[in-house]
Amino acid sequence: MRPIGSTKDRQPILSYEFQTLLALLSYDRSVSKKAKNKLFRAFYLLYATGCRVSEIAKFHSDDIATIKEFGKISLNNDTKTKKPRALLFNAKTLRFLNEPCFIYQGYLFSSPAKNKPMSVSGLTTLINTALEKYLGECYTTHSFRAGYINRICDVSNVEVARSLVGHRSIKTTIRYLCATTQQKTEALEKAF
Repeated sequence: MRPIGSTKDRQPILSYEFQTLLALLSYDRSVSKKAKNKLFRAFYLLYATGCRVSEIAKFHSDDIATIKEFGKISLNNDTKTKKPRALLFNAKTLRFLNEPCFIYQGYLFSSPAKNKPMSVSGLTTLINTALEKYLGECYTTHSFRAGYINRICDVSNVEVARSLVGHRSIKTTIRYLCATTQQKTEALEKAF
């Protein structure tokens, strides 16, 4: 257990962590099929878009149909930055939407009350509980966003990442950039 006042070494969810997460969830018999499908949908969407949980919590099957048809969807002004932005999908991320968990009608993250989405805090708790169970305490819902930004910066630049995630300031985007445990280990191997 960490001493009180210490911080976690937050880690981004990159390809290896994402594949591990999907595999462990697939084989976990303690999670109901309904909860499993919600988690799969959340994992795929957060990984493919770098969204905040609050930005996907009200997604509906109609939104998935729009994304499949046009390869993008516009988020409205209800985002944290109060600024609309487009979520873009490429051929690989569009394939995620053909996974069995997306064969669904209604809100993707429905609450037990019919025809209503889960609360953002309820969805965040569901996801964070699974992330800690499968990947450890260094991962939270924001790890998907950090991973998305790091992956974009690996192949492009910070301005492109800033634009895709909807940050107003590039300084905010830069705060998400981090060295992974693997990169740190490789640096130590080379240095010593």
